[in-house]
Amino acid sequence: FKQVHTVLGIPLPVRLFLLDKTPGGMVDVVGSNPAAIRAGNTLLSGQNPQDLNFILGRHLAYYRPEHFIRTMMKSHTELRLLLLAGLRLAGLGAPDPQVDQLAQMLTQFIGAQHLDQLRALAKKFIESGGNADIKKWMLGVETTALRSGFLMSGDLEAAARVIPMLQSDASIDLAPKDKLKELIVFSVSEEYFRLREALGIQIRV
Repeated sequence: FKQVHTVLGIPLPVRLFLLDKTPGGMVDVVGSNPAAIRAGNTLLSGQNPQDLNFILGRHLAYYRPEHFIRTMMKSHTELRLLLLAGLRLAGLGAPDPQVDQLAQMLTQFIGAQHLDQLRALAKKFIESGGNADIKKWMLGVETTALRSGFLMSGDLEAAARVIPMLQSDASIDLAPKDKLKELIVFSVSEEYFRLREALGIQIRV
């Protein structure tokens, strides 16, 4: 877990709690500080190192700062509401009772410096067209997480074993066969070989 956490460059401290008498896989503990993951005995039983590396790499990729919101919100509807609330906090967007209520609640967690950053980002977002395909973004995050898992394991057979066992908690997701297809394509890409080289893993022909 620590090795995968380090290799993926996760800047957030993340704790792992192993619950050997509790069924289930890896579950994000929402609201914990520092961030925490619970792992039940489904994860701990019968997995070889390649399988575990895939599982950990895929899950910890969600703890990258650009993906972290997905550990808390699983629905594209929730994420859209949060985006609109962020725009309202920045003084942009149309008034809406539900959005405004969430924006008001969020004010207690955002300091002046972060609010200035939010305003600057919101302005850029609007100037660039103000379009956000949240469903596509969610699929992109999951695809990136799968690639991270494969990079950590380096084993397509491990991916084929693990992917059908992954329980989706998202409102938008790919079918297991499509996830595996994505990894097969990725496994022969220049990007994958560059990443392996960066990690010091090279295939000599």
